[in-house]
Amino acid sequence: MDLSADPSQTAGGIRAPRSHSMNRLLLFDLDGTLLRPKKTISPTNLQALDDCRRAGCGIGIATARYAGSAQAYVCQVQPDVLITSCGALAQVQGKTVYQDGFAPGDVQRVFACIRHICGANTEMTVDTLQGHFWNYDRNQRPPDPAWAKIIWSDFRDFSLYALKICAQVPTDKQVKALQAALPDCDIRCFSGEENWHKITKSTATKANALAPICAACGLTIDRITAFGDDFADLEMLRLAGTGVAMGNGVSAVQAAADVTIGPNDTDAIAAYLHTHILHAE
Repeated sequence: MDLSADPSQTAGGIRAPRSHSMNRLLLFDLDGTLLRPKKTISPTNLQALDDCRRAGCGIGIATARYAGSAQAYVCQVQPDVLITSCGALAQVQGKTVYQDGFAPGDVQRVFACIRHICGANTEMTVDTLQGHFWNYDRNQRPPDPAWAKIIWSDFRDFSLYALKICAQVPTDKQVKALQAALPDCDIRCFSGEENWHKITKSTATKANALAPICAACGLTIDRITAFGDDFADLEMLRLAGTGVAMGNGVSAVQAAADVTIGPNDTDAIAAYLHTHILHAE
């Protein structure tokens, strides 16, 4: 793994709070889990997280998002642990403990496969340590201004290390062709994002980030309680000491979890934390 860059100054410029000892780590996916359908965090859930922190728990975010697009939520939650880009980058107290992305030559290899299979003008985005790059028509589809460090590029001479690549892949046939051409990659569609597929190294997962996070935090993996709703969360929930699926989650995640709680449009997270963490016997 190349850990040469300091992600406290890159990948959105996010710093975690000062170190404190923790007796347990609570790890939350964002979209579909901690975030309500309108992309806000319930004040009740947020207060429960703060109560757990005061009780000695560490708080973590584990998201498919680029760090810059999670920045507003990081400012609210102030996590001790931050996993971004589907698990390609993990930080503890602002320091990188896990990084698994594409070297520049591999980025160009992925680009070449996408253009060959999906067309030369395929819409793409790339998460890097320096920012989030995109190639949409700037007049037609401007990026979300709330995102930090978002940069337009045509990707022709792109030479940066990449954490995650996303592309518009319209047909199942093209998805299968990409998967055959890139056997070392994990390629899957984002739930609710028609035709948008994320491409990461097959080893870059939220689950694979847990061991180095545990080492950095001085915890065993059974002291992690992980919350999620989608396929990218599945192995993380299986590996954690306790896996908690959201009621709105896909059936495979609910089946893999130790417990399923209410959906993300309720305060089910707060209810679970009060019962099983704050007031557990």
